[in-house]
Amino acid sequence: MISLERVLELCNIGLFALAGGVAKQCQVLLKGDEKFSLVRFSLHIGLAVFTGITVGSFIPADVTYRDGVMLMIGFTAQPLLEIVEVKFLKKAGAIDT
Repeated sequence: MISLERVLELCNIGLFALAGGVAKQCQVLLKGDEKFSLVRFSLHIGLAVFTGITVGSFIPADVTYRDGVMLMIGFTAQPLLEIVEVKFLKKAGAIDT
């Protein structure tokens, strides 16, 4: 069974990754590259949190810059989302290569 301390640790990691994901979405919107989409925003935030928790589980809690690393992981989840999106659309036949 998962302890309360472990759940709180995962929430902490997830919140830092979420903050990084939100920062990246704000950057994309401010650059004017794309319009706001709630679905895309939600997918990106979910991917950022998932990636942060996955990678954060491998980083010991006593590492000095762990929180900063989690922010950067959330921030860089966007390229991973784009890769998944392109692969999915190719499989669906929506993009010609």
